[in-house]
Amino acid sequence: MQDVTVQFHGPLYFAGKAGPCVFKDDLGKQYGVYLWAVPYREGGYIVTYVGETGVSFAKRLRDHMIQVMGGNYRFSDVERMKNGEEAVLWNGTWRKGTRDKMEEFLDQLPELAPKIQKYLRSVCIFIGPTKVDLATRRRIEGALAVSIRKSPKPYSSFYPEDNRYPVLKDGIQTFRLRIKVPAVIHGIPQECDA
Repeated sequence: MQDVTVQFHGPLYFAGKAGPCVFKDDLGKQYGVYLWAVPYREGGYIVTYVGETGVSFAKRLRDHMIQVMGGNYRFSDVERMKNGEEAVLWNGTWRKGTRDKMEEFLDQLPELAPKIQKYLRSVCIFIGPTKVDLATRRRIEGALAVSIRKSPKPYSSFYPEDNRYPVLKDGIQTFRLRIKVPAVIHGIPQECDA
């Protein structure tokens, strides 16, 4: 397999108040791999999530947004994250041991709703359009996730230990992944094997 280069663009946002909105930007119509990140007070960004999509970024990120607003996904205190501290405000309901927590979420919703809104308005989205096939996108996603997990704290702090990502199996030929980013994104290498 040939080397693959992914050029990330961003940051984009769920809402246009902070900057370009992923739902209105032409880049949102493309597909590939994407990063969620928060600005770090000492400079650059810290990644909180890595994903891939074969549908448009706008459609996939809309689904993510709905999952956060509906209590299925975890979210954290953004101000503490900017300082490099993890502070989960809601752990979601998709994880083992949390699937029966919807009533608790509903009870806490009046308090959580403004915090969810602040979190979603603060998440920075970097998108890397690429026309590679699903298996290659998943390998890129996995390589980026591994890189983040191997980064020192706080750069690895916000990527949850139980987030699943593809892992290369023995005997599969790797390719060289070259990554271009528009800003310092901690834990994202310029090159790695995927």
